[in-house]
Amino acid sequence: MQASSPTWPRPLQLRSLNESRLLAVLMLFGSLALGMVWALDLAMGRITRWDLWAYPALIAICLVGLAVVLLRPARILRAKLLVIAALNIHLVGSVHMTLFTGDGPLETHKLVASLFWMPLCLSGAFVMLPLTAALACASATLLLGFVPIALASISGAPARWGPDFASLAVHLALAQATIVLTLMAIAALRSDHRRAQAHADEMSALASTDALTNLPNRRQLTQALSAQLALAKRGAQAVSVLLIDIDHFKRINDSHGHAAGDKVLVLLGEMLGKDRRASDHVGRWGGEEFLGVLPATTLAQANDLAERLRGQVHALPLDGVGPVSVSIGVSQARADDTLDTLLQRADKALYRAKENGRNRVEC
Repeated sequence: MQASSPTWPRPLQLRSLNESRLLAVLMLFGSLALGMVWALDLAMGRITRWDLWAYPALIAICLVGLAVVLLRPARILRAKLLVIAALNIHLVGSVHMTLFTGDGPLETHKLVASLFWMPLCLSGAFVMLPLTAALACASATLLLGFVPIALASISGAPARWGPDFASLAVHLALAQATIVLTLMAIAALRSDHRRAQAHADEMSALASTDALTNLPNRRQLTQALSAQLALAKRGAQAVSVLLIDIDHFKRINDSHGHAAGDKVLVLLGEMLGKDRRASDHVGRWGGEEFLGVLPATTLAQANDLAERLRGQVHALPLDGVGPVSVSIGVSQARADDTLDTLLQRADKALYRAKENGRNRVEC
């Protein structure tokens, strides 16, 4: 922190790789992979009339999904549904075209190639879609894929399928159904894990956050200050603390009620939480006291900042309460300091500010 800055700079907003970017990469890769398969089948002369037009259509759908993900992230679910549905429809159509068209012997290469990709597309549904949508997609794929085969086998399968195809079809159907059940179990476990993680995060936040001001509480501030003291002892950087106390807080509660006192605490907490650096730690120390932990800040810089804060608090709009002031004790960590000795000096400085008339800063 520079002494000349008017307020603590606002926290930096860090962004990680999000779902939209990951989906964009997958859809772009899918478009390229489909293009390569299409070109390979064309070069080898094994492409069917179905795939001759289906592959370009799939590539176009993946590119449309990519555009939606990049330009309309609010409609990302629609893009995922479109791409997953198109891939599964293509596979079912490929299986049926291989089985129910043509007069020659069954082309097992094309049949196996289509069925080879089906588990991947089913997995994609459970990874990308909500569980209910994934179940609907998987169920539709299996029913549309294997019910016509079962009906044809019962009514009299074409001779070109061969005598062993009925047994093969049963194995394939059971294998795909087992894969879907496994994916359902994995999705359920993932959902349970997410709920447990969300609950753990909520409990952790409650344990380290003041319920009234939503600022870090004494426990979290103690951890942050201990870490900064360790850095200061290694000579890595200076660290200073501000111990901030609202003047005549009991009088506010007695004269205006505890609701007014809570309002003062909330407004002061909002101001302190908003105007700070990302590296700073500020929270409610207890009662009407707040603590600021300022890494890379000398005593003089911390004193200047405390004076600005004192003036800003005095100007807070508090209808029905009137002007509110704070007294602030400032201290910088020394090489031999412990957490207790550093805070004791800040507390003594705060006591001097109170003794010297309040609404002031003492170092």
